[in-house]
Amino acid sequence: MADDPRDPRFLPFRQVAWGLYFTLTVPFALLITYSVISSTLKMSPPHYQPSASLEVPKCLEQAQYLFGELDKRREDLSQAKEVRTADEEWTRFRLDWLTRERELEAKCVGETPEREKLKPVFKTMEALMNLYTTNAVQYAGEVGPSVDKLRKQMEEAKR
Repeated sequence: MADDPRDPRFLPFRQVAWGLYFTLTVPFALLITYSVISSTLKMSPPHYQPSASLEVPKCLEQAQYLFGELDKRREDLSQAKEVRTADEEWTRFRLDWLTRERELEAKCVGETPEREKLKPVFKTMEALMNLYTTNAVQYAGEVGPSVDKLRKQMEEAKR
């Protein structure tokens, strides 16, 4: 009978074990959840109220500039001094770029038909930023160490 895990004699010990388990795991899970949410909020600048203060051609010109800057930065990932840290540089760039993109979006989108056409432009640019961010993190984490190793080996071979 003592080998039965459901033996009523062991109920107080099971209760203590469960209490201890929940006392430790619930606060830990809450801390992780809080950390992830606060980190995400810090990395995501707010959307601003639309003011439609820029003319549409100027909006498109500046949107094209922002996209060009984003795409150029993506191309430069492999040119970083240490490729495995490219994602850290990208994260700093991302926050600045998203802030400027959302400021421009607020100055450009509105309720008129010509300004309605700008909404998908900004939505797609933000989606591209998210995709490029994923690309940067994967590149730095998976390819970066190999690229850095190759560069180091080439430098050593030159000596």
